[in-house]
Amino acid sequence: MSPASEIVLDLRATHERDPEHDGDLIHLGFVTVGGEKGELIYVGRDASMRSDRGIIPLEKEPYNLALSERVDELAGAVWGDDWSRALAELAGINRRTTSRDRIRKYGLPPALLYGLVKLSEREDAREISAVARAVARYWDVHKRAPLDAPLKGMIFLLQDFRGFDAFRYWSKVADVDDFLGTPD
Repeated sequence: MSPASEIVLDLRATHERDPEHDGDLIHLGFVTVGGEKGELIYVGRDASMRSDRGIIPLEKEPYNLALSERVDELAGAVWGDDWSRALAELAGINRRTTSRDRIRKYGLPPALLYGLVKLSEREDAREISAVARAVARYWDVHKRAPLDAPLKGMIFLLQDFRGFDAFRYWSKVADVDDFLGTPD
């Protein structure tokens, strides 16, 4: 068994997820196990390394220990110590699933890990995740609302608070007008 110290994760959103095969195969950067480097992929829910020797499943215990350390670094950089709550809200899952001890034991759902990695690569990660968390909470409560309801509601609310001049920094007013329609 490879100890966690022999596993190095270089997590990256190296490929876009394919909606037609979502969950079948997710690429998440690179992994080094005992000096051998390969591409980190998830086949279903199982972490594997794709190398010259083919696709090699990673041992769960040492991999999950290394994963929990990287998740703590990536998520902590975006949300600080309360990152577990943020991940759970964004994924719409129980907070227990995203706790450190649970990740050490069971890992994370691959789609959730992909989302975290992709978010951590953004320069506006903290701000965009705050918006996404608010939208996630909105959809959790208003399950039958139209898809664009939170965005339109937010824009109208900002316009109420900041005035019609609120969007003057946008590249063109038509961006907002096309989305909201022109005021009557």
